[in-house]
Parts: sequence; structure tokens; C-alpha cells
Amino acid sequence: MPRAGQIIGTQLRLVAPLDGGAMGSVWIADHRTLKTQVAVKFVGDRLEAEDPAAIQRFRHEAAASARIKSPHVAQVFDHDTTEDGAPYIVMELLEGETLRKRLDRSRLSVHEAVILVTHVSRALARAHAVGVIHRDI
Repeated sequence: MPRAGQIIGTQLRLVAPLDGGAMGSVWIADHRTLKTQVAVKFVGDRLEAEDPAAIQRFRHEAAASARIKSPHVAQVFDHDTTEDGAPYIVMELLEGETLRKRLDRSRLSVHEAVILVTHVSRALARAHAVGVIHRDI
């Protein structure tokens, strides 16, 4: 289980949890050499972290995501495992809020919805162009 202050690899220090999802948790981390913050995504739970098939899916997700070059997709920098064997992905830390938080504040205007759908469509088109299919959408 990740914790604030934990050192991951030789370059990353976990700062705070950012979010969680179906495939795991995401943490903000300081990259000690680059002097910038990144996002670090961990596999879901301990059982998944010990399941070879889950680890393989996680690594495949990292490699597939790294092939997508788009301003609408967070860039993947690296992936590895912690000393205790938990897989993780190091990604660009994006600014802003989640769509869920935005929708909790108020409905999107038609104009905002069109812009959002256009950006998502461009991201998916770029992913499909490099052979990546996102099955959760």
C-alpha cells in the first residue's frame, strides 16, 4: 500500500494520493532529479499485485499508453515495480479537475460539451491510430 513520503525506485518520493480507479490508485510524486511533480499509478490491490496476469495487463497498459502521443492524453514516462513487487506507471501530472468534479459543480454548456467530446474523440483517434483500444469507454 503506497504511503506519503515513500521512495519509489531511486527518483520518486510519494507526496499525496490523487485519485483511485478500477485499475489502481494514483499519487502525486516529486521526481527528485528532474525537480518536478509526476503522477504515479499503482495496480489496484495486493491480490492483483501478486497476480501475474494482472501485472501483465498493467505493464501492457503502460506500454500501450506510452505509444499515444497526443496533447489530450497524459504522457507515460516509465513503468517498473516497487521493492515489494507492486507495479507502477510514472506519468505526466495534469492540472485541473476531473470531469466528475466539474459535473458536480454544474452542467456543461453545449459549447463546453462539444469541446470536451472533440478532445476525447481526438485522444481516442490517436490511440486507435497506434493500435490501442480503450475498452472502458
